[in-house]
Amino acid sequence: MISVGFKRVSKKRPCRICGKPTYCGFSRDDGTSICMRISAGSRGLSRNGGNIHVHSEIPFITIRPRIKRPNSQSISPTPLEIRDAVFQELIRISPASNYLEELVTGAGGLLSRGLLERHATNYGALPRTKHERTSLAWILNDYVRTNFPEYAKSHSGAGVVGVPGFWQELSGVVHIWKPRNYLVPLLVIPYKDSNGLIQACQIRLHANDILSDDKRYCWLSSPLERHGTSSGTPIHFTRLIVQRLNDSKEHQLSTETNILYWNGPKGIDDALRAGVALRSLTISEWHATLRNEPLEEVNKFCREIGFKPSHS
Repeated sequence: MISVGFKRVSKKRPCRICGKPTYCGFSRDDGTSICMRISAGSRGLSRNGGNIHVHSEIPFITIRPRIKRPNSQSISPTPLEIRDAVFQELIRISPASNYLEELVTGAGGLLSRGLLERHATNYGALPRTKHERTSLAWILNDYVRTNFPEYAKSHSGAGVVGVPGFWQELSGVVHIWKPRNYLVPLLVIPYKDSNGLIQACQIRLHANDILSDDKRYCWLSSPLERHGTSSGTPIHFTRLIVQRLNDSKEHQLSTETNILYWNGPKGIDDALRAGVALRSLTISEWHATLRNEPLEEVNKFCREIGFKPSHS
């Protein structure tokens, strides 16, 4: 949360300290920067955990730093077996139930979304501070070194390198997620493939931790960091819907897949709070509602698998 008198950085005006266009802030007179990534040379911490950098003089011209692009030191994802094992261990040692009030029983927690308290162990959590997350990364790194020694050896002992969301400093220290602090722990949501293996995870930010250009939900990945890894393109709902229909036809199932549809709010929680009317559509009816990029995305996938949507 940026205080009055401060603005959020953007692509047009990135942070003067780290050069990145997200998370950080700066005073309106350009005399102070709040950097969420770099602490060296700072005067202390702000209320949201950012590093306060006071510039010696207020410049009349701001030179725009070069924004960091996806780096050439990114690493290919680990085999699915290792990814699944690391994510399973993360959820086991750092479940959402460790943060009962923030992620489970409190406002916006899992219980408010219709889940039972025992389901909280199916979700993981990332601690709110970068120091705590680094400790978690080291525990998981030791887990890989013990259980997958050959893979860890191929990366000089950094076993978590190649698992989406993890990355490694030049000094050898391994981390998970971004080098910034949060106000609330982050919920980790596993995404499994058809065999039940966790291929990737999403994280959910608390509303108070969402800065400019942030999304409430995002993939746990680290392609912009040194020796980081992208989550790739895990299966999402459009692929799931088409594959569900194909499965019904292939096995001649009598069950029918329907899709809950509404206009306006992105999430169903917001739609219910806003009193938006919900409709149940068949897959063909849902396909007919698509336009522009969503339509092209679905049609492209249908062409790839040789499926032709019916409009009967």
